[in-house]
Amino acid sequence: DQARVVGTYSDGSGERVFLWRNGQFTNLHDCNLLGDYSTATAMNNNGQIVGSSREGAFIIALPPVGAASIKVYGRACSFYDINDKSQTVGFQSAYSGDPRRGNVVHACLWNGGTATPLGTIPLRDESAGVAINNSGQVVVDGSNGGSRGSGPVFLWTAAGGLGEARVRAMLGSD
Repeated sequence: DQARVVGTYSDGSGERVFLWRNGQFTNLHDCNLLGDYSTATAMNNNGQIVGSSREGAFIIALPPVGAASIKVYGRACSFYDINDKSQTVGFQSAYSGDPRRGNVVHACLWNGGTATPLGTIPLRDESAGVAINNSGQVVVDGSNGGSRGSGPVFLWTAAGGLGEARVRAMLGSD
């Protein structure tokens, strides 16, 4: 809403996070400890940027004046979107229970630093929260293999969860 864009660029030695505002490019990679690979996926109206790096999912807070601050959440998760209430969505990695399969990813909502799993849908064993609005409604991608955008999408709400009937209807089953 404030004519700002975040994204990722390659500088030949890795992927870096940038901010574009008021016609000016700012390399945000230098203000944090994101390693040689980082990607920014969203920014809210409060100047908070979310994304992922080899070091883990992160939130960069841009103050009106001064240096940016960063909080890294660990390597087992990834952030895709943030709303103006600082609620963040993405996925968290967990052991599948099958040694041949290893880890799987499940959609999560982070609120105040606490992760809430959003679940998966029938016939899918992985999911990711890909968008959140200011009402806290989350678009969940039911991808297998963690490929964002490759599976059916559905709405998660705090009151209704995944809405099993809606999910079944989307999958064409009773």
